[in-house]
Amino acid sequence: VQYSKIVGSSFSNSPSFIKVMKNTAIVAPFTEYLHVENCVFDSSKTDVIWIDFSVRNITLVNCTFSNNLASAGSIRIEGGEQGTIHLRDLTFANETSNGDGVLAIKAISVSEISVQRIAFTDNVVKGRGGSVFIETEIKHG
Repeated sequence: VQYSKIVGSSFSNSPSFIKVMKNTAIVAPFTEYLHVENCVFDSSKTDVIWIDFSVRNITLVNCTFSNNLASAGSIRIEGGEQGTIHLRDLTFANETSNGDGVLAIKAISVSEISVQRIAFTDNVVKGRGGSVFIETEIKHG
């Protein structure tokens, strides 16, 4: 699967809702483009969206994350190379991260990270960073 799109969905009281990894995935193990839009993620006991390998483009638009208990971030993006990450109109409320940031981006290298209109309310972060933790190398082309 090269393109995975999730729109208008609600996820509540479940394990990881979206997981894109080399060996296990809810979406697809080799997705090049991931688009999540108009979704609600509520009351998870682990990372809500966890992407742990090269996804060429990641787009999250108009999603709400509330009352989740994450081990490393409600949104956790790790390991992507030379792709883009676009995050727009997201809300994080009453989130707890035992890792680095409610929104944690630890990508090897990306060509662009765009973060627009993100709201953070009453969140707790026990690792490095605050609401947002970004550790990456931006590629200039």
